[in-house]
Amino acid sequence: MTSDSKLFPPLERWQSRGYVRSVYGTWINSDSHEAEPLLEGRMIGQFDCCAARWIRGKGRSAVWEDLPLDQKDFGPQFLMSV
Repeated sequence: MTSDSKLFPPLERWQSRGYVRSVYGTWINSDSHEAEPLLEGRMIGQFDCCAARWIRGKGRSAVWEDLPLDQKDFGPQFLMSV
């Protein structure tokens, strides 16, 4: 992602532009433009697509929360334009 990082702005940047999470797991703004979440390896378990969600931080100092089976949620660190 290093050379293409400009294609995947952080979630905070999208939220500052008015994007909010839809019921379908995408982020959408008032003009109906959508942004899709970027799946990262640490978010995915062997049989679990929502094993962890991003809380804060960047790189190795990022804080991730392991999600129990009854509290599955999709929490990406980055979004990409559709």
